[in-house]
Amino acid sequence: MLDGAELRTLSSWCHHRALCWRPASGEDGLAAMLLEPKQRRRAWERMILVLRDDGFSLSNELGEALATASDLLALLDALDGGIAETAPDELSPRSGPRRRGETAELAFVV
Repeated sequence: MLDGAELRTLSSWCHHRALCWRPASGEDGLAAMLLEPKQRRRAWERMILVLRDDGFSLSNELGEALATASDLLALLDALDGGIAETAPDELSPRSGPRRRGETAELAFVV
């Protein structure tokens, strides 16, 4: 699991970006955290942060790798760079509010 300093760093980072985290189980029983937006309208997708022997990895809910890093700060910097943000809805044929239960296709900003 994360040490105290890493846990404080993650908590502060998430707080400033309207994300929350909770413990999860990663593949092969590795320690993991589920990161998700506090509000559905935020530009972040749900992600799984996994603590590995050689560092950290981050994937989306489909298991697609988003980033790996040797330390938590480097991984959070990659997130701040936009690897897990959904693209604006500008190119959608329908703009405006969505009806309850309606989903949008997600694209990633690189």
